[in-house]
Amino acid sequence: MSSLKSMSYTWSGTLFFGARIAPDTDIYFNPEVISGVPFSGLTGLGDFSNGEATKANGAQAKFYSARAFLRQTFNQEGDKVVLENEANQITQSVSSNRVMVTAGQFSTLDIFDDSRYAKDPRIQFMNWGNMTYLAYDYAADARGYSTGLAGEWYLDNWVLRASRMLAPKNPNGRDLNWCAVLPVRT
Repeated sequence: MSSLKSMSYTWSGTLFFGARIAPDTDIYFNPEVISGVPFSGLTGLGDFSNGEATKANGAQAKFYSARAFLRQTFNQEGDKVVLENEANQITQSVSSNRVMVTAGQFSTLDIFDDSRYAKDPRIQFMNWGNMTYLAYDYAADARGYSTGLAGEWYLDNWVLRASRMLAPKNPNGRDLNWCAVLPVRT
């Protein structure tokens, strides 16, 4: 009879800090801590049963920076819209026609995937395929964050989004490939 790991857990915590440093210019910082032991060593399953298990790296808690970015809003002509206070958003009045630029460390999903039903492994679906990229992949390290630049152009009820993000050196790795955007001299 073989010994199987039948216990599994994850726990994590995120702090959300933000400050308005100038009109229409905000900075944000989100430190995170995570710990966890995946069910059966995260093997033998057709899909991850717990989205946080892939971020966790054992029973010892790990601290890291999840997000550290600057967001600039360029308001244009249009109706006034109030963006309510929430995680990584300080209450402000903006134009319905605006350009928002985000630069720094954040998740690609923060910009491109705003599903209210299946995005956060802490409070929503616990199957990895339901949370993020079952049908597509995106630039991110093993914890789901990257460094880059994103632009959003809002025109009333429409928005056009584009970004340039760093990808990891190795699939599901933590080291991002800076050589892809920085000139390399030989």
